[in-house]
Amino acid sequence: MILFLADVWLDTKQVLGGFKRLLQGFQESKIAPAVIVLMGDFSSPQLSATEQAVNLQSNFGALGNIIADYKEISEQTEFVIVPGPNDPGCMGVLPRESLAPFFVEEFRKYVKNVHLMSSPCRLRYYTQEIVVFREDLLQKMMRHSATRLTSEEDHTEHLVKSIVDQAHLCPLPLTSRPVLWEHDHALWLFPTPDVLVLACNQSPFVWSYNNCQAANPSRFGENCTFTVYLPSSKIVQHSSC
Repeated sequence: MILFLADVWLDTKQVLGGFKRLLQGFQESKIAPAVIVLMGDFSSPQLSATEQAVNLQSNFGALGNIIADYKEISEQTEFVIVPGPNDPGCMGVLPRESLAPFFVEEFRKYVKNVHLMSSPCRLRYYTQEIVVFREDLLQKMMRHSATRLTSEEDHTEHLVKSIVDQAHLCPLPLTSRPVLWEHDHALWLFPTPDVLVLACNQSPFVWSYNNCQAANPSRFGENCTFTVYLPSSKIVQHSSC
């Protein structure tokens, strides 16, 4: 089992409480997820860039302290950390580099397996490939859409089809979303992955297209929603806690 959580605002009691309920549920079920993917932003929008940089290390430490209470998860589960658009680091250009190791020093004292990844990043689960991309992409794509769509459902379906058909995670003009040209290959989607996680600030969705399952876990920081992927059955589903 693989969990995907986006906008994990570590400075809010709601997120820490929700994450504790999530782990408690797994402990009661005697299940330890194989992987938990935590995606930014890791600070709530009201914090300034300076406040984010100052508090992020201690906020990760508080999260690690919660996880440490669940020994099986803290020792067996792989934690993958993917930065959001507004997290400290090189912002405004793709691909987004990983968080600096400094920010998770306290977190690593409590959690055994921690992996700092870029955005986008690729996960390999046996023969299955999973692409994770944390970017508020839907609104940018809508501004450049040549098709008039009437509902959010139509927009999300069109987003998935556009990305998969063009085999590129950000098929936008460079004036709209700058890309480091020498690293543009990191945004390619060839061959098409089994699962594509397009984490953005819109409502959750799941679409299956061209043998690829695309999902948006939405904002854990707002309503404690997340996405679950079961590799054995290739089922993607949304949940909340």
